[in-house]
Amino acid sequence: MSDAKFTQGPWEHKDRPFFGRWGIYQHPENWNGMGFQEICSVPSSKKGTHYGDMFRANADLITAAPDMYAALNQIASLNPTDEIPESIKSICTEALKKARGEK
Repeated sequence: MSDAKFTQGPWEHKDRPFFGRWGIYQHPENWNGMGFQEICSVPSSKKGTHYGDMFRANADLITAAPDMYAALNQIASLNPTDEIPESIKSICTEALKKARGEK
């Protein structure tokens, strides 16, 4: 992830929402003396069952972003002989561009 400009992962969120929101933040082991690094917050499960489940899933997806970015980078950098269909590599490349703000 050396080309990544976002806050280094891993990211996490607490199981208990804070003030009605899920706070997504950088894992403390990577604070590097900079202290608490909040990434973002999303509404919590206090909004009701259906929406609560959706908001929790959103928090889980955002928390996984650094890992998914790393996986996409690995797939996009594979050689054509590595038996990864070009359509898959293309999707990965486009997603990486979007994550980098290039699209």
